[in-house]
Amino acid sequence: MTRKLRADGWCVLRVWECALTKAAPRHFPREVANSKSIGFRNSSRLVHLPGASAERILVATSMRTTTRQSAFTLIELLTVLAILGILMSLIISGIASALNTARRAAASASVHNVAQAVRAYSLDYGKYPAVAKPSGAPENRFLVVGDAAGLATESNAGLFNTLRAIPAGPNTDNGLNPRRQRYFEDKVAKSLRPPRSGFADGTSFPPELTGCYLDPWGRQYCIVMDADGDDTLELGSIYADLAGPG
Repeated sequence: MTRKLRADGWCVLRVWECALTKAAPRHFPREVANSKSIGFRNSSRLVHLPGASAERILVATSMRTTTRQSAFTLIELLTVLAILGILMSLIISGIASALNTARRAAASASVHNVAQAVRAYSLDYGKYPAVAKPSGAPENRFLVVGDAAGLATESNAGLFNTLRAIPAGPNTDNGLNPRRQRYFEDKVAKSLRPPRSGFADGTSFPPELTGCYLDPWGRQYCIVMDADGDDTLELGSIYADLAGPG
C-alpha cells in the first residue's frame, strides 16, 4: 500500500475509499488521525506523518481498505423490484387470457351439444319442448329460457329436466317427455361461489338454481326455441346484435 517514504516524513498514500480527514475512524493510529492532507497526485494523497515509519503507514492504510463492504444501492433495488413487477403482471395477464380462452371453448362445446339435444327432441316429438310461454310477434313466436340477462322469463331448469327425463317442473310426471328419453347429460357444477360449468344438482346449491345448467362464468345458458312450428327465428327482434333467420 505504501508507495514511497521520504526522509523528511512526507509519504504518498493511495486513496482507496475516501480522503483522510481530521474526523478519521477510531481504529486509525493517532498519527494518521492528526495528519494533514496536502493534495492528490494520480489518485494518491500526500499525508504528513511526523516520525511515522513505513510499517505504521502500511498498517493504517490496510485497516482502512479492509473495511469496505459491497451492497445494493437503493436505485438498484428499485430497478429490480420494477422488473419483477412487470414480469408478474405479464404472467398474470397471460394466465387470465388462457383461462378465458378455455372457458369460451368449453361454453362453445356445451352450446353445440344443447342444440343437438333440442333438435333430437323436436325430431321425436315434432316440436320443441313447451317449457315457457311463447313470446314475440305472431309471425315470429319463440321461447326463451335461461339467465334473466338474456331476456328469459323462465330458468333453463325446466328445459333440461325435460331433456334429462327428470319428472319435475314443466316435465312433472314426464308430461313433456313421456318416452323418458335422455337427450342430454353433463357433469354436476363445481360447488363454488358462484357454481359454474355444469348442473346445479343437489342440496349444496341455492334453491333458485336447482336443476339449472350453468356456463363457465356461473350464469345459466340461454336457449331460444321456435314456438310457431316454422322452424325459423328472427333473432334481431330479441337481441340487438343478432339479425336474420337462425
